[in-house]
Amino acid sequence: MFVCTLFGVDRQLYYGKTTRRKTRHSNASKVVFLVLEIRQAMSRIGAKKLYFLLNSELKGLKFEETNSLIF
Repeated sequence: MFVCTLFGVDRQLYYGKTTRRKTRHSNASKVVFLVLEIRQAMSRIGAKKLYFLLNSELKGLKFEETNSLIF
């Protein structure tokens, strides 16, 4: 008996959720790395300019809403 069935969750649902969580975590760590990289070069840059500089990379990471990452 699987633990998933004890909690009333399908195995497909469980594994799909863990995959999405891993993808989100991976994308978030990439964004943090990109932001830190730019902040090292330009420490006093604001959020709007930072968003403008990262916009093309953020679109490549396939986020649902890129505005919520910066603001």
